[in-house]
Amino acid sequence: ENSQISQAGLSSPADQASIALLSDDAPELNLEVGTFEGAQQTGGSEDTKRSLVFSKTDRPTVIVDAYLGASTGVVQNSYYQIMTPYAIQKDDGGIDFTYDEAAIQGLSENQWFGLAVKVESAPDGTQVRVGAQGTWENLDPEKGYMGDVYFRLGNITPTMPGSMRLSFSTVGQPQESTIFPLRFGCGYGSYIKDGVQAAGAWYHDAGTTDRYDYSLLYSNINWSFEIEPLTNPKVLWSQYNYMTYLLTITNDSETLEAVVNDYELNFRMEHEAFNNGEGGLRNADSLRWVWENGAVRPATEEEQEGNLSNNIQYKEVGWRNPGLQRHRLQ
Repeated sequence: ENSQISQAGLSSPADQASIALLSDDAPELNLEVGTFEGAQQTGGSEDTKRSLVFSKTDRPTVIVDAYLGASTGVVQNSYYQIMTPYAIQKDDGGIDFTYDEAAIQGLSENQWFGLAVKVESAPDGTQVRVGAQGTWENLDPEKGYMGDVYFRLGNITPTMPGSMRLSFSTVGQPQESTIFPLRFGCGYGSYIKDGVQAAGAWYHDAGTTDRYDYSLLYSNINWSFEIEPLTNPKVLWSQYNYMTYLLTITNDSETLEAVVNDYELNFRMEHEAFNNGEGGLRNADSLRWVWENGAVRPATEEEQEGNLSNNIQYKEVGWRNPGLQRHRLQ
């Protein structure tokens, strides 16, 4: 990870060419990127949590915090670096990503699109610049910024972290299934301890490690999901009592070309294997019957065991807008 300290007096990544000094006195900023709202994670692992899906009507929003990795002192001129790309459409249908606004100069509106970041909330006095060599300006809360963007927050102490709420939206007409690379970084100008400067600038460049790299997949598919209990869910469980729900999945997309080819419903419930055998769903309860060759038969013990302890999955293939699928589950 490119976490370094500069010579005294250097204050930003614009001075990276002069950086030649490492110091144990320079505490790190611990960057925390929260959970995105308005976008769907593609999985539960640490890697897939950084892969998100959003549509034209979504505005993914996230809170970003930076904590001082020291119990005393204060860092001055702290900043976040957010890299949101321009996408240039090539003649062969491919895409070239760039963080340099100059690369789109002279292109028509249908030759490029991109991802912009907007500040929903930030400390008073927050400033912004685009590019490491850019000029600091007062933040415009109504503006979406693109490219290599820096937000300067001010001071951070052990009890006062730097925090911003950011939202992201598309600019132009994105291609379906475009994966926007989104990168986060942070840094500060100097570290003050006991009233004197103990260290110069420290930074963690965006893109240095995939730990702070995210992928935002753009989709033109909009869908909604509703669940309605058809029986009182507070039933006394016995062999012949069932909880029945009506699940409704709707393709709300604006275009008929938006087709869901496959989807999966997952239900998580308490299982006896995770409750010391003192109650909950049993394997035999989770798969009582199997539909086979046009008829229903009791499930075997092997099939019930293979149904996985606390997950029930129901799979259905494809529907086209306007489309509606309903499932009655017991």
